[in-house]
Amino acid sequence: MQNDRFVATLIALPLGLAAAGLSAQELTKEDLATRLNGVTAADISDSPLPGIYQVAIGAQVAYVTKDGRYIIRGDIYDADSSARRSICSRRAAAIA
Repeated sequence: MQNDRFVATLIALPLGLAAAGLSAQELTKEDLATRLNGVTAADISDSPLPGIYQVAIGAQVAYVTKDGRYIIRGDIYDADSSARRSICSRRAAAIA
């Protein structure tokens, strides 16, 4: 149920940005949070990837480009890491 809410929230983001007529400028965490139902600025942090925010609600993690245009779901791997652990999996493990 929480997963469905999380996905629905993230899907609504691009629609809201398009309706607002926003250009590809970088959004603050506060601006992004106001466009995501049920998400606060505290749920949004800088990710290890430049130009991308991490949105975490509980163990659910997604990534949003700082202009709010793209949402990335799934594992993101650090190819330089010898451990080859997913950035997303580390976040979920830290919460558990």
